[in-house]
Amino acid sequence: MKIYSIDKKKVLDNKLSMSNPTLLFSDSVQPQSMHEVTSDETGRIDLVSLSEYGSHDYTDIILKFNGISNPFSITEASS
Repeated sequence: MKIYSIDKKKVLDNKLSMSNPTLLFSDSVQPQSMHEVTSDETGRIDLVSLSEYGSHDYTDIILKFNGISNPFSITEASS
């Protein structure tokens, strides 16, 4: 088993870096469409991914692109 200690973590701008980003978006990336969450999709970003891309495989990308840290916070679009 590998054990890592906090004293070997990087410090940048007085901030401790606990992990490296796995996915970055440049400022030039723009949304191609908008998706209104339905009542059936509340808290189910996997269903949004399925609806938009035909696969559940894009849930992490949707969450990261939209800055959503809690997928269960997704609620139905307001009218």
